[in-house]
Amino acid sequence: MSLMRRRLACGLAVGLAACTTVSPQLRDRAETHRQVAEMRLGRGEVEQAMREYKTSIELYAEDSEAHFGLSEAYRRKGALVLAEQHLLETLRLDPENVDARLNLGVVYLQMERWEDAIRVDSLLIQDPLFFRPARALVNRGWAHYKSGNTALAEKDYREALERGGASLYARMNLGILYYGRGETVEAVREFEHVLGMLQDRPPGLFGASEAEARFRLAQAYVKLGQHSAAIEHLERAERRGAEGKWGRMSREYLEVLR
Repeated sequence: MSLMRRRLACGLAVGLAACTTVSPQLRDRAETHRQVAEMRLGRGEVEQAMREYKTSIELYAEDSEAHFGLSEAYRRKGALVLAEQHLLETLRLDPENVDARLNLGVVYLQMERWEDAIRVDSLLIQDPLFFRPARALVNRGWAHYKSGNTALAEKDYREALERGGASLYARMNLGILYYGRGETVEAVREFEHVLGMLQDRPPGLFGASEAEARFRLAQAYVKLGQHSAAIEHLERAERRGAEGKWGRMSREYLEVLR
């Protein structure tokens, strides 16, 4: 967190003793713990990162970046209520933190609080300073879809495609929407789009997405009576998904079809 952003955070928390009584030495110690936490979180050492973030906050509770980092650690551990609490604290300290608002919308999706997700993502979409509106559109579209409003969901996905920046997820979700509505040919088209977009991307980063697209494509081909095409995609999904969710589901589906 820059010095300017830190000053702004304190300015927005007028009357809070922490902004006036914490010594520069304590703030420096807190920042060191936060930096260690960020490094550990980046390496996937979530529990160790949580300890460092908590120590940082104990030393200096007004550091919005420490609350933001701790919220992500909690989210990765599935402690969604705590993740929400620290994201709200992040936004109290730094109302312009659009990444925190985006993550809050994601947490609400994970909590299946669809109306809250729609509210938060709508604020982001309307914010002229938010430079990733397509991400928020895809997330809001999923909330609309899970709420049963497929028309609004499709509208959000189409707008996300027009704006660019989240085309992979917009296409995937459009395919899911079409398949759920019984528009199987249209679903196949969208899943094929996803595979085309993934063609030149590293499998280490996008293997799970490819496995999901192939699994869903196989479901659509089965519905269309094209079992050999379905089996081909499931075999490739099994390889791409390895021991992940979509790899396991593909193996189970193959056992049924063979």
